[in-house]
Amino acid sequence: MPNMYTEKMIGWLYRLVDILHYHNQYAWKLLQQVTGNKTTIIQIDSCKISLKSVADNGYKVLITEAGDSAIPNFRVSAETLHRIVSGNVLLDTAIVKQDIYICAPFEDLVALYRLTTCLLAEGALNSHLRKLWSEFDKEWPTDFPSFMLPLEYQKPFHGYLIHTIPERVLLIKTNE
Repeated sequence: MPNMYTEKMIGWLYRLVDILHYHNQYAWKLLQQVTGNKTTIIQIDSCKISLKSVADNGYKVLITEAGDSAIPNFRVSAETLHRIVSGNVLLDTAIVKQDIYICAPFEDLVALYRLTTCLLAEGALNSHLRKLWSEFDKEWPTDFPSFMLPLEYQKPFHGYLIHTIPERVLLIKTNE
């Protein structure tokens, strides 16, 4: 039987799939590309989730608890997710430091990277995603402080290219 956090994660993943389906067709197509007719095991902390998709006669996703013996294709800690969403760590940095483990063919890795960056960018604009991130931030157990700024309030500090962008452009606020 799934534990409380596994049940929550399954619910959040179903909501994420619905948000992509109804609010971002580009991300929806990326999700289909990455998961189409495949089974993926996602592990966040000790929670293992099986995400199975079927692309015959439309696209359907089945999300269930994965068994203890299931080997994850994607593994990350909640703390790493919090750091990425809060803007304290770049996605690339987390991958290089092996805070995120991904095992997939190269084409799927590229599509997953595009999907993730799309979700991070969309998170600042989409109230449904912000609500989902906020629930995860408040309800998932972690030692990381649960204070996350929306993307439009985060000022990036990484990379030399950022210094060539005028500050007034970096601080543009978006509306819902």
